[in-house]
Amino acid sequence: MKMRFKENGNTVFPHSLNGSALAIGRTILSIIENNFDEKNSLIHIPKAIQDSMKAEYIEV
Repeated sequence: MKMRFKENGNTVFPHSLNGSALAIGRTILSIIENNFDEKNSLIHIPKAIQDSMKAEYIEV
């Protein structure tokens, strides 16, 4: 999104608390729908969030 704003002459990046900037349910469903491996019953975690999830996939 590349959102930013000026505060006291400095460019800063906005942030959200508790996921208030995302529709969390829809985000999770999108990840599941787009990364589900039906053959192996796995949900592959996108590389962008693997470090936070500390996993490459979830077994279902």
